[in-house]
Amino acid sequence: MTQKWTTHPLAMGLSLICVVVIMAVVKTDWSLGEVSGRVTLDGKPVRGITLIMQPDEGRPSQGTTDANGNYVMHYTLDKDGVRIGKANVYFESFRPGIPFRYFSPFEELEIRWGANRFDVRITSDDPVAYRSHRRRNKNDLSDENKDVTSLQN
Repeated sequence: MTQKWTTHPLAMGLSLICVVVIMAVVKTDWSLGEVSGRVTLDGKPVRGITLIMQPDEGRPSQGTTDANGNYVMHYTLDKDGVRIGKANVYFESFRPGIPFRYFSPFEELEIRWGANRFDVRITSDDPVAYRSHRRRNKNDLSDENKDVTSLQN
């Protein structure tokens, strides 16, 4: 005598959900944390500046701000995030009005798995800000601007 097997719709639905969850877990990169944020200068968004986050080990991640100053860090072209652990943050290239200290590591973050938010609020009253204008008279330089101007020549 043969027994006829029937599948209950609830059992099929639960099985499908389990397969989808397992596939999502397998595709997740557990070594990366998602990082996003906003960069502002005197409260206004900074457009088109690239942030670098260099972890203690492994390759750096980078993200470029949009018109609203928002960014998302990318580990590779097809993976977003930054390696979990400590990471130093700096901007990639000089920009008028942004203080020099932001172009070398200015913050050390602890990146955790999941969503991380890091906003950079820059003020132009920082004592050593990058100036893009040419000096009019070499004798008009204050001590704090001598190093900045010598880099422009």
